Amino acid sequence: MNNKVRKSLYSIKGFLKNPHIPIPYKRMLFYAIVIGQILYYNAPLLGSNKERMKSTQTLIINIGLYWIERFSNENSFTSH
Repeated sequence: MNNKVRKSLYSIKGFLKNPHIPIPYKRMLFYAIVIGQILYYNAPLLGSNKERMKSTQTLIINIGLYWIERFSNENSFTSH
């Protein structure tokens, strides 16, 4: 599961790091692709080791959010 989620994150890396794309579009894609993968693969794993999965998921989410914030243009509009 972790490799599939990580692979989906790295497949949109160029999009998230592009400073010309507004933050709301980056967030929408991040939530649809990465968070969607996490939710899809965790749903059937009710008996899995949740503590082990939680740390990896947190790392993947933090990497994606870092790319969105770090590589965004200051003139890019934001939605709060």
